[in-house]
Amino acid sequence: MVVNNLSLMESIPDNNIRVTSSPHPFKIAKNQELLQVGMSLQQVFEIIQPDEYLRAFANICLNDEYIDREKWERTFPQQYDIVVINVVPMGGGGGGGKNILRTVSMLAVTVVAFAFGQPSGFLAGKIALGLGVTTATAAGIATAAIGGISMLAVNTLVAPQRVSSPGLASLTGTSASFSESPTLFIEGARNSFRPFSPVPVVLGFHKHVGPLGAKVFTEIVGDDQHLTVYVIWGYGRLDISDLKIGTTPIANFDDVQIETKEGVSGDSDMSLYPDSVTENNFAIELFQVDSWSTRNTTIEADEISVDIVFFSGLAAFSPNDGTRDTFTVTLEIEYRKVGDVSWLTPTFTAKSVADSAIVGSAISFTDASKRAVRFGFRWAVSEQAEYEVRIRRTTADEPATTIFDEATWTTLRSIKNVDPVAFTHPLAKTVIKIKATDQLNRIVDDLNATVKSYALDFDGVDTWAEGITNNPASLFRHVLQGVANEGAVADSRIDLVSLEAWWTFCNTNSLKFNMVRDFKSSVYETLSDIAAAGRATVAQVDGKWGVVIDQDSSIPTQHFTPRNSWGFEAEKTFVDVPHGLRMRFANELKEYKSDEIIVYDDGYSISNATLFEQVDAIGMTDSDQVWKQGRFFLAEIRLRPETWTFNVDFEHIVSSRGDMVKITHDVLLVGLKSGRIKALQTDANGDVTGFTSDEVLTMEAAKSYGVSIRTFDDKGLEKTITLNVGDQTTIVFDTVIAKADAPLKGDLFGFGLVGSETIKGKILTIEPQSDFTARLVVTPLSSAIYSADTGTIPAFDSKVTSTSGLPDVNITNTRTDESALLIGSGDTLTPTIAIEVTPIADKFNATLNAQIKLTASTSDYRPATISSVTNNEIVISDVEQGSTYDVRLQWTDPSFLLNGDFSNSNGILVIGQTTAPDPLSNMTIQAFGGSALISWDTPPALDVKFGGTVVFRHSHETDSANASWSESVTIGTTAKGSALIAQMPLKPGTYLARVFDKGGRPSTVTKIDTKQASVLTYANVDTVVEETAFSGTHTNTTAPDGILKLAAAGLMDTWADVDLVVDWDSEGGMATSGTYDFAANLDLTTVKKVRLTTNLNVVITGLIDQMDSWPDGVDDREDWDGSTTGAADAQVQVRVTDDDPAASPTWSAWNDLDAAEYTARGFDFRIQLTTADTSFNILISKLQIIVEEIT
Repeated sequence: MVVNNLSLMESIPDNNIRVTSSPHPFKIAKNQELLQVGMSLQQVFEIIQPDEYLRAFANICLNDEYIDREKWERTFPQQYDIVVINVVPMGGGGGGGKNILRTVSMLAVTVVAFAFGQPSGFLAGKIALGLGVTTATAAGIATAAIGGISMLAVNTLVAPQRVSSPGLASLTGTSASFSESPTLFIEGARNSFRPFSPVPVVLGFHKHVGPLGAKVFTEIVGDDQHLTVYVIWGYGRLDISDLKIGTTPIANFDDVQIETKEGVSGDSDMSLYPDSVTENNFAIELFQVDSWSTRNTTIEADEISVDIVFFSGLAAFSPNDGTRDTFTVTLEIEYRKVGDVSWLTPTFTAKSVADSAIVGSAISFTDASKRAVRFGFRWAVSEQAEYEVRIRRTTADEPATTIFDEATWTTLRSIKNVDPVAFTHPLAKTVIKIKATDQLNRIVDDLNATVKSYALDFDGVDTWAEGITNNPASLFRHVLQGVANEGAVADSRIDLVSLEAWWTFCNTNSLKFNMVRDFKSSVYETLSDIAAAGRATVAQVDGKWGVVIDQDSSIPTQHFTPRNSWGFEAEKTFVDVPHGLRMRFANELKEYKSDEIIVYDDGYSISNATLFEQVDAIGMTDSDQVWKQGRFFLAEIRLRPETWTFNVDFEHIVSSRGDMVKITHDVLLVGLKSGRIKALQTDANGDVTGFTSDEVLTMEAAKSYGVSIRTFDDKGLEKTITLNVGDQTTIVFDTVIAKADAPLKGDLFGFGLVGSETIKGKILTIEPQSDFTARLVVTPLSSAIYSADTGTIPAFDSKVTSTSGLPDVNITNTRTDESALLIGSGDTLTPTIAIEVTPIADKFNATLNAQIKLTASTSDYRPATISSVTNNEIVISDVEQGSTYDVRLQWTDPSFLLNGDFSNSNGILVIGQTTAPDPLSNMTIQAFGGSALISWDTPPALDVKFGGTVVFRHSHETDSANASWSESVTIGTTAKGSALIAQMPLKPGTYLARVFDKGGRPSTVTKIDTKQASVLTYANVDTVVEETAFSGTHTNTTAPDGILKLAAAGLMDTWADVDLVVDWDSEGGMATSGTYDFAANLDLTTVKKVRLTTNLNVVITGLIDQMDSWPDGVDDREDWDGSTTGAADAQVQVRVTDDDPAASPTWSAWNDLDAAEYTARGFDFRIQLTTADTSFNILISKLQIIVEEIT
């Protein structure tokens, strides 16, 4: 007995062995046979493969153990033994000889590969002029957070076919150019002339706006204009019904002729459009004074046609009573072959006037109509060529306004007597000829119909016959064998068994495919889209095309453990599970217009869903099917988050893509142990009561354990066992296994907690490797995926069994100051909590998880917003400066180990930008001409580099030890906090710098004097001295006791009630700005080049500064004589003239003066005093301008 395709045997008679074999090196199909006990392996092999030559290239395993060739003759399988035989290509012998199997070994690899990935070969044959197949591969093990639909591109047997939103620029899953489809969705589709574009392939049922088979042309029939439209629906055979123009049924129009061909062999030509017509439209007004107007036909004209139109009508009106009468206009029409001399008079085969109106080439047009009047003429020519056609008006042009006779030549048609559509295969097509006058206001470009494909359709029993169908299985076969496929395949290359099973599956589950493929697409891409709509994927085994259906399964084909696999790797995708899927599709209930339904995940609805992903349901037009597909995808996202990859030896040959397998493995932490049965325990009846294991099995108190056994015939046995605390090698079942179902010595088993001994998986791919091994990729299998459209989707059960968790987090440091600030867009600075930890051991693939709450809050911890995380630090954002938080951390591991316990760090104050910045460091000064170049190191604080400033002041003190901020004035310009250099006017004394962060908090003062720079000396010309008299002009300034300062803003006489005065020192306030103009100008008598340098002694003082109000200790006082932070300042200004300053000079504008060079005769000076806080005033005891001549 031979059972193909690895069907499981229901029972094995006594005295039999089972043989699983691949008897041919270039075929994937496996056979299973039952043979009598008593034969050697060599004898068994001779029965399996009678070809002696092929028997030279084989490997044999007995009960999972490789048997050397020299032992085949003396090895005799016993009852219930399992023999696996694999005939494979091997290298040739030595001596330079060639071996045919070696020569084609690479071919064998290619053939095998077809069973597991995208095929090639005849796929160079295209549908709709496709460009061929593109493939993509991905490798590596990783964990990542991605969208759910993106995950399904690799974690599922049937990847969703998704067009990128919102346009149609790309497709996930195939390389088909959906963006090139003019009719993917019906709205906006137009009949257009698209030569050299793909011929549409109609699959299933769809409304279709087909391309034009030839250009639309017009004709004049009587007084009416008619349109002729030729539309190609696609490759035949098609059922064509429900013809419409736009949304209006064709039956609602008058004077319509329709001709339709379904596209079968033997179809006759289209009688309504038998010729190729090229129509040139223009508007040549014909006047008698202009004589002839000439136009040329195409180069291959067999017939010619022209249209004449009187757009304003043709009539004469009486100037007396307005009655209308006929009027006649005569035109002449002539033609000649290009290059000929003589003009010819046409003999019309169709015309819009009576014979009596034609005399030679002259035609009389007579009418009494005030509406547009149209005339058409058609005639044949003697030979196919290019012709000149000319028309002139012989009737005199009539200037009278009562005469309407303007004639216009509107159309010249070149008619070639050939079928306009020349194609090698029958096409489904329709021609309509419709009166345009009074019922059409434009060219018809939206002629549409409902089209349905004919294909070989299965009857559900045993027969395929042509019929109208949208079953994916039938369309799959139609694509492989239809006329649209240049490389159509024979029945022998199609796995009809799998297609028939799939047809039944689709029919039972109402799965359909409806689409018009009018874009470039390969055969494989088209098959993939059809298969996806039917929840299947394309497969090719032994050169036969078929599918693997993604459906539930309860019978495993294999049980994999560390005993029969190696190189196990697991990949988990951390998915942002969407709250809902926006499923876009062409809705058959809405004339196949683009529509969208939202399929919600459990627990979400329109009221609370915020996270969506878009899926384009390609080929699905039934909203119920689309909704079920959306639920299927959501279930896959939730229940297939992992893939497992591992190597196996011959054991892979009993499994195929899509099969269900069981896995017990320590990498997954599924099951606690795996091993083989060493001996069976039986009772008097021969029933099995337990077994002895070749592994030590550890059981703990208060837990329930079980085993899953893979029997020799791949039946799965699952039994609970009697608890026996401690390390055991012999276990006892809670209930016996009947003798008929008994496992055998050597069978594999998985041991673990009840329900977690194994996990079910579905094979995604089988990749052949060297030495007859294979690498399998498996994803979790859950029955709930297939019932998601009828119930809720449960949480994913990883079956993880773990005996130890991760270590606790060891917190080493916490930062919340400027060093932990986070730079955002626009250089915004956000406070964070940065927590440093001791890195975890390399053996874990762990990451930090954080939860947070306000210390004073009684609410539970919430997930923290993590801006970055490494193995030794986690940074938490979304915290407020000045608030105090409790944070707890734990290690988590995507490899399914138990998470570690939380470690707490409580009472963390977020400092943020509340501390003063550090002062400038390493400040230096260099003299450069008349300027001072000051440089410093980069400030470390982010709130200085982003949004901070550096302010400079100058003191007359030449020793920096004696200079202070309160006894200095601003000099130069404020630098950005990110700057490293500033250029200042050069003058003797001390330069002082202060850093202000983004919040305006100042640093301490950094000072440097000009002793460190070379300051040039000049010949002194004069010194302007204003102290102590300060006898110039005061504006909001005063100088009592020889000290210049801002004046008070109020008088005691203005106080309302002295009893209400709280502080006599500050009552009334003070001016915020004032100006003192020097007492006299400076006149050098002639224009000279001089250097002006200010020389000031200043003190900023607080008007209400009392020792009791000082916030810090007296030892922390930076300056006892004045304020270090009061925002008061003084700025000397100068204006110059070349005129006599005592006369009527022309002065320049005022400019700030610290130290600068000028060329002028006269100088006028003033000083401006300011304060930003009326609690502070600036006191000036020395105000001088040093004038030095530059020679």
